[in-house]
Amino acid sequence: MREITNYWLIKEVSQSISSIVYKGTDVKTGKSVLIKTTQNDLSDMSVKYKKEFDLINNINSDYVIKLIDLLEIKNGIALVGENFDGCSLRDCIKESASKPLMLITVLRLAIEIAKALSEIHQLNIIHKNITPDAIIVNKATGAIKLIDFTLATTLSNEILNITNPHVLEGNLSYISPEQTGRMNRTLDYRTDFYSFGVTLYELLTGKVPFEFDDAISLIHAHIAR
Repeated sequence: MREITNYWLIKEVSQSISSIVYKGTDVKTGKSVLIKTTQNDLSDMSVKYKKEFDLINNINSDYVIKLIDLLEIKNGIALVGENFDGCSLRDCIKESASKPLMLITVLRLAIEIAKALSEIHQLNIIHKNITPDAIIVNKATGAIKLIDFTLATTLSNEILNITNPHVLEGNLSYISPEQTGRMNRTLDYRTDFYSFGVTLYELLTGKVPFEFDDAISLIHAHIAR
């Protein structure tokens, strides 16, 4: 275990391109928490983390992890959230490789995730980074929580410009065609449902629809295939 500003990091729960989420413990109270830290030295993420902290604290939803602290740490920043006794959907996919999930289990998860997305969309929030790492599942109850709102926007729609594919926001394996900025269309809540569709595909098959090593091929597949 290692300690960061009064919290012990116990084990990794999920990981994205820019962050790692750990299960941890408050050193003073002994309470269990979730802690999201930046990957490596990503001090430029500080503004985004502060924005995420403010955004989530204004969301009243049982489907969203509640944040309780914002920490300045060495080489970056960390968000501390309530403990939710579960694991990432990514771990569920890994487990299903040896023991496939029952279809009814997948459908129940899909319904809960759809409800969660619907709830944040009604608040004019677009997540923009729905992947198996952004969904925490309590396998005993089937309850889910959305995490990692670093890229989220409170706009009802956005106009995205074409940028270098290597600096696009979001995981390219799950990104919607319009989120690539190459569709001449505004971005709205439906981008989350596209990414959710890719996530559901992976949950059912154990792999994402398109598997390419380079960004250009991945983007072309999402748009053209």
